[in-house]
Amino acid sequence: MKRIMMMAIASICFFTASAQTEKGRFALSGNTDMSLMFAKTSIAVMDSTGDGKQNSRAFNANAGFAYFVANDLAVGITGSFQYTKMDADNAIGYLQNYTAGIIPSVTYFFPLKWNLKSNVSVGAGYAWYFASDLDAEGLSLNVAPGISWFVNRDISLDLGVQYTYSNLKTTSDLSGLTYRQQALGLLAGLSIYF
Repeated sequence: MKRIMMMAIASICFFTASAQTEKGRFALSGNTDMSLMFAKTSIAVMDSTGDGKQNSRAFNANAGFAYFVANDLAVGITGSFQYTKMDADNAIGYLQNYTAGIIPSVTYFFPLKWNLKSNVSVGAGYAWYFASDLDAEGLSLNVAPGISWFVNRDISLDLGVQYTYSNLKTTSDLSGLTYRQQALGLLAGLSIYF
């Protein structure tokens, strides 16, 4: 009897977790860094042999909307905003900048045991960079593996790692200047399924 009861509970948990990511459902998600993102940034001038490198700390927030085109496969779009503070040799000792982006993405969920699903999301989109002395825009790529714990049919708590690469060109008079950034961050968030 005890074994039958355990099998019934396990099957209920499995079917509950499977229902969130079925074809035709929608998901709203929001996440942010659990801690600081660590980034390596370089500004390169065309036909230059060197570039300047800076250490930085950043806060990143993302909000997304997705549609499940097949069971466990979603296409979506994410809006992101990032604030970065970089070490600098100036009077205040740092520089600040802001980055915004629109990233279409594809996410696939891999069922695990109980109410857990691992996932991987890949996206490519457009980003804008704003600083006091430089404005740039261009391509941004990211990949984010993670895990989701489905609290119930409509909500999951999400934890993951995100790698982002951006290659942006200046829009001001500083022609030939490219802003490149590689960042790795630990993300935590919440998703709602309907």
